[in-house]
Amino acid sequence: MRGGLPESLHFGALAVADAAGRLLAAWGDPETATFLRSSAKPFQALAVLESGAADRFGFTPEQVALMCASHSGTDAHAEGVAGMLAAIGVAEGDLLCGTHPPLDVARRLEAAGTDPGPLRHNCSGKHAGMLALSEFLRQKR
Repeated sequence: MRGGLPESLHFGALAVADAAGRLLAAWGDPETATFLRSSAKPFQALAVLESGAADRFGFTPEQVALMCASHSGTDAHAEGVAGMLAAIGVAEGDLLCGTHPPLDVARRLEAAGTDPGPLRHNCSGKHAGMLALSEFLRQKR
């Protein structure tokens, strides 16, 4: 509620299962198919933050934001992800998220004959975060 008016209304379903996949309890319809896609990114980024990996690699708040959401592949986004990869010590080729034309700069890149590359993929920040976590845990061994 905001100012006495409903701002938003949320519905959900919850299922609790054991290790064998047997349903133990449910609220709502446990058969509801849900596709988290990008809405899971903040939860995936949480592991990077809580582990200490983001601090270890000196990620800025803007770079943390790139891990938490899809982006549109602007120069600033690509530069932010490139900075993350440099801090981790990995290469752009280590991003296995593929490529696709970025929303905001696709025409400019096409006119220049430039491949967008994985830095401009809308999930590259999340993938860079996962590389950071992996490298952080590898170094802790």
